[in-house]
Amino acid sequence: KISEGKKKDMLAGFSHLSEVILDIEEWTRRIEEIGQLRTRMAEVEGEHSYIVRQVTAAHEATLKEVHGGYIQSIEDLKGRIKQMEREHLLELHNYSTKIEELMNVHGHELDTKERQYASKFIREYERYDGLVENTEGQISQFKRKFR
Repeated sequence: KISEGKKKDMLAGFSHLSEVILDIEEWTRRIEEIGQLRTRMAEVEGEHSYIVRQVTAAHEATLKEVHGGYIQSIEDLKGRIKQMEREHLLELHNYSTKIEELMNVHGHELDTKERQYASKFIREYERYDGLVENTEGQISQFKRKFR
């Protein structure tokens, strides 16, 4: 707002004029209106600045909240991944242990089968050898009888 003292100073040099293009009252009214508009413009700029700060602060708070949620989700997923890796390693260990046990059992069974086969083979060979000797003995007896 233009103060009264400034208005009088502005008009002091123009006291002999009552009308230029506009009359003095119109000119004064317009200057006052311009001053009021400048004041209102400053107020609007201040309000706008305040609103922008409020909106920015609200958006920053929302962004922090969303970011915090993402960080928490990422940490949860990392924990789940580590847990799954531990479970996977435990499962691999269990399978390895079972495979070793089965290999030992099958190895013992194979050894037993091999021993049984070897003893059976030896018995059959001895039986065959006995039969061959018996047959050869009978052949020699028949040869002696028929000579």
